[in-house]
Amino acid sequence: MTRVSQFALRACISMALAFGLPACGGSGGSHFEVPVTPPVATNPAGETRTDSIKSAQADTTYNLRIYLPNGYDAAKAYPIIYALDGDSNYTTIASQMDKLQIKAVVVAIGRGDLRTRDYNLPGAYTYYKFLTLDLIPYIEAKYKVAADKRTLEGHSFGGMFVGIALFLDRRGGRYFSNFVAQEGTYDIDATTTATIAQLEQQVFDASAGQMPVTVILSDSLQQYFVMSRGLNDKLKSRNYQGLTLKLMEYNQSHGGMFLDSLSDSLRILFP
Repeated sequence: MTRVSQFALRACISMALAFGLPACGGSGGSHFEVPVTPPVATNPAGETRTDSIKSAQADTTYNLRIYLPNGYDAAKAYPIIYALDGDSNYTTIASQMDKLQIKAVVVAIGRGDLRTRDYNLPGAYTYYKFLTLDLIPYIEAKYKVAADKRTLEGHSFGGMFVGIALFLDRRGGRYFSNFVAQEGTYDIDATTTATIAQLEQQVFDASAGQMPVTVILSDSLQQYFVMSRGLNDKLKSRNYQGLTLKLMEYNQSHGGMFLDSLSDSLRILFP
């Protein structure tokens, strides 16, 4: 067995133990992070604005691309999507918003060069504070949005961060109503897997059985599918009241499933 296969097997076993999975499965390939290349998309028809914000939490400046749907009315409150990996994924996301005629604002957050720090533990704690204490107030002072219709979206490392943010948010923040985690790499190492399980347990202990949010998980059957399935099964087993939970699986590659899972997630959130 190669070192990569051994790493993947150990990580999978850790996830199985933490989230109560009966066995490990999937492609048998590496669970290392790989670059994502979204499909080529046309330029969005909605308006694109650029901005930046200096985070007081992370002492970092983040570039932003903001999508405003066709017919945007500054007096109207819109749902809002905070999208990770904004440097690489913005055009694909905005094009899907156009295609599906979804009337929502998208804030695509850049600095992909820092994603390993920001989306992984322990940096995810600081990045969550940046999103909730810096970015949300900054954006929502400029754009009128529906505060009860915030979505957090991420893929790969970003999907893992969305899973972490779900538990940080439910632990006391309550900033987001929808969590879209595409192919989250929750098993990047045993410590991360164990910490996510601990965060979920803390939320369960303090929740009084309530979790009134929508969580959409999606995976590639060719690579990481057992990871989101484990998180899905754990949440489902808790019988949280108010939780809308959806698991989608795609017989595609890690990067290849991005567009289809994004499109399906948007259709669920904006029927």
